Amino acid sequence: LGFNTVRVLIDTCHPSSGCSGTGPSGHSVNGDYLDNLADFLRIAGEHGMVVLVASNTLPDDSWWLNETARVQTEHFQGASNEFLNPEAFPVYVDYWRGLVQGLVERGAPLEHVLGYELRQEHHFWLNEAPLALSSGLVTTANGQTYDMAIQDEKDRMIDEGLVYWADVLREEIRSIDAGALVTVGFFTPNYPNQV
Repeated sequence: LGFNTVRVLIDTCHPSSGCSGTGPSGHSVNGDYLDNLADFLRIAGEHGMVVLVASNTLPDDSWWLNETARVQTEHFQGASNEFLNPEAFPVYVDYWRGLVQGLVERGAPLEHVLGYELRQEHHFWLNEAPLALSSGLVTTANGQTYDMAIQDEKDRMIDEGLVYWADVLREEIRSIDAGALVTVGFFTPNYPNQV
């Protein structure tokens, strides 16, 4: 059909089906999965295609997802916890480090990776902390403190938190794959029209 690019989601399935995670106690990316992904990159390259390696979330029922859930607090819950919580943030970085390093260790042809999509549908939960809070101060992963009684502070927290999250992950990935392009996808914004 003339396509030259394919996007693959790497972490939306149960560990028993051969996913990137290795179950709740496995603190490493599934080696068999990495072997498969490396082969996929080779096959794509043989057909003149490049691959956008995309993440939907942390792997289902994995150490990473369970660890971010474990460190939730009254200030950080749900999906926002993974991006803003100073305790959960390094877990996200650890996952991406393991994924890209695992591909390098297998000699995967990274020249066939168009880019790494950190999250294909990035979002924050408005109905969970910290965005659902109406008072109090919250210090996020970027080391900044925001007043939850002030909407402009919440908006700034999201903007600055997102940039910090993406920048740190990009830096980590590029420390392993120096030429990597890194991107983030988004849901439709909830304003000006509510969705």
